[in-house]
Amino acid sequence: MRYGITEGSWKLILPSRKKPAELYELSTDRAESNNLAASHPEKVASLTAKMNALIVNGRSTPGAPQANDTGYWKDLSWMRPEDFQSVSQQ
Repeated sequence: MRYGITEGSWKLILPSRKKPAELYELSTDRAESNNLAASHPEKVASLTAKMNALIVNGRSTPGAPQANDTGYWKDLSWMRPEDFQSVSQQ
């Protein structure tokens, strides 16, 4: 399973155990054929942080955080368990 997040015209597909991160600028690459992850590490880091916050806060909609009661799960291959704990305690 792979997870993704979009922001504006950017789309990040997070890495899995077998595949690296993929970053696309959809306004110029609707076919997602030009992976920009290596040339835009700051955008990869920013979108990864946003995805991590969504997971830990238990929601992607406006409103009060809803604690993610599942804890860390192994599909979060881009995030170490200790990183999950440090984000969830903020």
